Amino acid sequence: MDNMPVINFIHGDIDNWRDVAADDGIDISLDALAPRIKLGREIWIVQAFQLLRKKGYKVKLTGGLDSGSINVVHCDDIRIFPDLWRYFIVSVRADRDPAFVSQLEIVQNRYSVWSDDDFYIPHWPQPGLVPRDARRGETVENVVYMGKRDNLDKQLQSTEFLNQLRRLNLNFIIQESEWWDYREADVVLAVRAGAPFYLAIKPASKVVNAWHAGCAAIVNPEPGYREIRESNLDFLEAGCPETVVNALKMLKQDRNLYFRMINNGYLRAENYTTEKISQEWINLLENEVFYRYREWLGCRGRKLRYWKALIKRRAWGTRAVQDPPKGWRESLAQFRRGLVSPNSVRKLA
Repeated sequence: MDNMPVINFIHGDIDNWRDVAADDGIDISLDALAPRIKLGREIWIVQAFQLLRKKGYKVKLTGGLDSGSINVVHCDDIRIFPDLWRYFIVSVRADRDPAFVSQLEIVQNRYSVWSDDDFYIPHWPQPGLVPRDARRGETVENVVYMGKRDNLDKQLQSTEFLNQLRRLNLNFIIQESEWWDYREADVVLAVRAGAPFYLAIKPASKVVNAWHAGCAAIVNPEPGYREIRESNLDFLEAGCPETVVNALKMLKQDRNLYFRMINNGYLRAENYTTEKISQEWINLLENEVFYRYREWLGCRGRKLRYWKALIKRRAWGTRAVQDPPKGWRESLAQFRRGLVSPNSVRKLA
């Protein structure tokens, strides 16, 4: 690995990660970091840095770009400035708008691969995950939503829906913190709110975590989930309160189905371990990133490419994913997206 370039992982709030970035930070385990890994920047940047460092790659964790390194940065931490063309950037799009100004972009589901510069890597499983208590057996009692209440479909917070669950002797738990703790969970409910385009770029992490935890999962009909589905035992699909209740009735009444889904989940989880996703990162670095970086070093058209990227970025629209427009403005936004990246529209249709 002596001839490999340095990989500079960037976190915009580096002051809170000095202990991990330090040389002796290599001894800190991901499980120990679990309470601190909450947002996309930590999930994608800090984890990848720590795991690749443990595997012997030349990496560093800093707060800014380095012109002599491969820079890996979450889209939230990309800042536009005139000399940005001097830096080789691998951006992590996550559930944000495309960066355009990077040389490569990592996306979290296959739907989001819209160009030859986009590369899919599965989302990391939850670090420090505490699985469901095995003593719960085939009990179907606690339905848990892991995430922020604001992201949960409002229909699933209504009095009517909650009353339906009570009649089924089910407890609905919205777990807004300690997302690693599945000890009391029986069913993971992952039906989130959002515009179709926003939901289409979300990862399948809630299902993958449910598999690791030993829980059955009920999810939205989203591309991220559907593209990893191999059988009806992977998860149940439900997009409204009525179908959610029907799915819960099925699990409550058919304990054999519940048992089979849990066992199937353990098998499926083997393909989404930290080790296997680390290997996905290594494959991308060694088979694509390092090669493109060496080509980029000898490229004379960097500045022109950068200004073209800025035009695309402006045409796409700022914060199109985070603050989606409504009404006629959404139609205009979709038209603009189609001009810049036709595949982003065609695949959603």
